[in-house]
Amino acid sequence: MRVLPIASVALSLGCGLSASYGATGDGTPDAQDARREPEASDLDASLDAQPEPPLSWTSVDEDIFQGDIVSVWGSSSTDVSVGTDSFAVVRIASGIAAPTVFPDQVAGAGWGSDPQTAYVAGSSAWLAQMGLASGGGLFRYAANYASDWTSVASGTFYSVWGSSPGDVYAAGDLGVFHAVDGGTFVGEGPDGGGALSLGGTGPTDIYAATSMVAGTILHSTGDGNWQAVYTETGGEAWAVWSGEPGDAYAIVVPVGGGDNPPAHLVHLKAGQGWVTESVSDTPTTLVTLWGSSAGDVYAGGWHLDSAGKGGDLFHSTGDGQWTRVALPGTPYDVRCVWGSSASDVYVGLYDIENGPVLLHGQP
Repeated sequence: MRVLPIASVALSLGCGLSASYGATGDGTPDAQDARREPEASDLDASLDAQPEPPLSWTSVDEDIFQGDIVSVWGSSSTDVSVGTDSFAVVRIASGIAAPTVFPDQVAGAGWGSDPQTAYVAGSSAWLAQMGLASGGGLFRYAANYASDWTSVASGTFYSVWGSSPGDVYAAGDLGVFHAVDGGTFVGEGPDGGGALSLGGTGPTDIYAATSMVAGTILHSTGDGNWQAVYTETGGEAWAVWSGEPGDAYAIVVPVGGGDNPPAHLVHLKAGQGWVTESVSDTPTTLVTLWGSSAGDVYAGGWHLDSAGKGGDLFHSTGDGQWTRVALPGTPYDVRCVWGSSASDVYVGLYDIENGPVLLHGQP
């Protein structure tokens, strides 16, 4: 195992804040407030009301990655892992990157609750559709996360998520599996299989994105039963994410849509049910979702135009509107996004000039 320090190049996109003080009941400025110096409480309230500033992006040294980046996850700002399509998982711990030996399949998705607990699904639903086969399987680190991974379930798995080390779910061709001891995964169905992604807010609020006609998106309260909460004829959901109970997102693509299927988002909003949202006027393929809260959500993928294929990252504050995030370089596709907070975000992509790149976004 080789241990490499992270080298970063700052690529600032800029940020700014503004503040205003005092108004009368009819909305006009109050003269006395306008004359006085702002107090600390005024400043605190004004700053609290401001949106998060835009992030500046730095590139983590691409030499640490063996193959293209497929997934990124972590348990904190100092414990981040990156999965590739070339049989490697790179762990970035406290500024040091350590490539680990991973079995002979794609590291399609991962989840970890703490530095001692990590799982990886050995396939990727969207890469499989694009023709990249994988050995499948579900893996957990053994005694030493720096080198050893052991199989905990056979079959094809695309996603893994948990609320704690004693509450872990995995999604794959045979449906959803659940482990309460960290290693024994028991099938919960539903009939028809085809679970592609998992997400939730806690042990009693879990979603599964599927390719089943009977229910494109399923929900469980943690009792082992899964109920369809959204169905779209001819559609399958590649990713699902939830920021708070009653607020969830999923990426839906048409079945048989080819290598670059046009995608849209469906958003569960309180009092409105599932609402369809579009990220762009241009047909866009989306493959990844993540957010720090219901008011800070990202979706990533790519589009095709006369210039070829271009990577896209979009952001929403939860109001149904999506804006394109300006990324440095020349992204070919955006494959994964994860962060520990709104001010600590990682994006895995392939850059036309530089190959696999992991971007780190901070204010």
